[in-house]
Amino acid sequence: MYRFRAIQFFNVFRPNLWDPLVGGENWWLLIPLTLGLMMFTRFYPKIAWISRWPLAYMVGIYSGLAVIGFTEGDLMRQVQQMRSQMQGVQEEANKEVIDVSAGGGMVKISINGALEVQSIEIDPEVADPDDVEMLQDLVLTATNEAIQKAQAMVATVAIRTTTPAPTPSMILCSRARPLA
Repeated sequence: MYRFRAIQFFNVFRPNLWDPLVGGENWWLLIPLTLGLMMFTRFYPKIAWISRWPLAYMVGIYSGLAVIGFTEGDLMRQVQQMRSQMQGVQEEANKEVIDVSAGGGMVKISINGALEVQSIEIDPEVADPDDVEMLQDLVLTATNEAIQKAQAMVATVAIRTTTPAPTPSMILCSRARPLA
């Protein structure tokens, strides 16, 4: 009986099934063949747990394919839209100029959204050669205040530009009461 099975394997299965699968370019067909055979273990209660592996493999593969499809399609489009919106925000912020004064208008600084100082005006009355430290403090204070205001302006322009219009679900969620 065993001798017949061995002869049957070498004369029938090996040349017709095993060699074309393993020896040629179709070796990858062994994976679904193995998974399919593992699925048949479901009918044998002692080894039915083996059928979980191909199910987990199929769920994982299809989940991965769904993620790839999502990232290639919708997510990449959203990233490109966000990038173009941020470029528009940067261009809009670069056009706006903020004027700041310190020391009661003695030192005036103009700065744009790219944090580039456009102009500095110093009142001649402040330019006292004996009190250079006060002039330095006024210029430093005005510059720091201008930078802070420019950064705040860029942030408000970004929020104004990139915030989506409210959808009905956003409105309903904002009106919802906490469960506690």
